[in-house]
Amino acid sequence: VTFLDSDESMGTLLSQGRTVYPKTNAQFPGDYEEGQTYPVPEKEFLLLTPLKAGDSANIRKYKDMALSRRYRMNGREFITR
Repeated sequence: VTFLDSDESMGTLLSQGRTVYPKTNAQFPGDYEEGQTYPVPEKEFLLLTPLKAGDSANIRKYKDMALSRRYRMNGREFITR
C-alpha cells in the first residue's frame, strides 16, 4: 500500500479490513463516513523472513535485560519471572 500520493483521499488512506463511503450531502468534497469492517486473512499481515546476522544474539540480550528488571506499579514492586 502506498500513501501520500497527490490524489489521496480519506477513501484511500485505510488499512485492510475497513471501509468508508462518500458522505451524503457532505459539507466538504471528499468527506467520508465510516463503513463496516471485513475479515482479512492473517497471511496479509504476517511476513516472516530469516534472521539477519546478530539477530539471535540481540534477541537473547534484550530478552535477558527485560527479564532481569524490577517494575513498580502503584507502590508495589513486581519482579519478572
